[in-house]
Amino acid sequence: MKLTVVITSYNYEKFIRDCIKSALVLDWPDKEIIVVDDASEDDSVKIIDEYPVTLIKNAKTYGPAGACNVGLDHATGDAAIILCSDDVILPLAAQLTLPHLLFADFVISNFYEYWDECSFENSLTKKRVRESGKFYMHTTDQDMSYPGVLLECNVPAATTPFRTTMWKALGGMDEQFPTLADWDLWIRAVEAGMRFIMIPEPIYVHRYHPNSLTCKDAANNQRSNGAPVEVERMKIKHADLLKKYNITRGVLGQGESYLPKSWWNSPSVPGPSCLKLIPRDELPKGGKF
Repeated sequence: MKLTVVITSYNYEKFIRDCIKSALVLDWPDKEIIVVDDASEDDSVKIIDEYPVTLIKNAKTYGPAGACNVGLDHATGDAAIILCSDDVILPLAAQLTLPHLLFADFVISNFYEYWDECSFENSLTKKRVRESGKFYMHTTDQDMSYPGVLLECNVPAATTPFRTTMWKALGGMDEQFPTLADWDLWIRAVEAGMRFIMIPEPIYVHRYHPNSLTCKDAANNQRSNGAPVEVERMKIKHADLLKKYNITRGVLGQGESYLPKSWWNSPSVPGPSCLKLIPRDELPKGGKF
């Protein structure tokens, strides 16, 4: 099975080296790495040119979803992993996930968070649940069944390797959702009868920083699932599903969360009980900045 890693890049010269290096050391013999520069105005392209990757330079900025589609249009792999250029993939990510694609169309895994010069306060409890300079690991304490949590909150693209045939069959990512197109893709995939499985292992490190889209959303909207306008578009597009499954809670339902209250009020860690604070020296090889 050949793997395509698509890295989308826009003005992240500060981070792009870490991202590309992590993809190059992925422990998978048959892989290609495609970097889509989305019309960056900094020195990102000069840095990308230093590495043995396929560089695609967009003449204009398409946004994260559009850049993903450009990269996947050029993919020759049977499976794909999408990375933002401020994140890093872990060396064993492909070994842990790709064998499952013999039986499923996409694989949901876990991930680490690194909060780089920013933090996050939960709007419900008014508690700071992410501290700057800290690493956190997501675990699978919660049910990710469908339509439950998968209709309630997004699963980051880099945690979810998928068959490229799935992406083609669904017509790619919907570019009306610049930051939520991956969530929309997983929902459409399941509704089309495609299969997913979950594994407990983390496969990448998601970096939050003051200039990241996710961190900006968290700061501006007190949730990390995207800007309100995109949520409203999701609710309109998937209105029939929300009615079909009687979804009245979570981000799309705008009501009580599917997640239990204990998720928000763990006594042992500064955040949800499905997050674990990880000392830097306990991170796996390839996960340290």
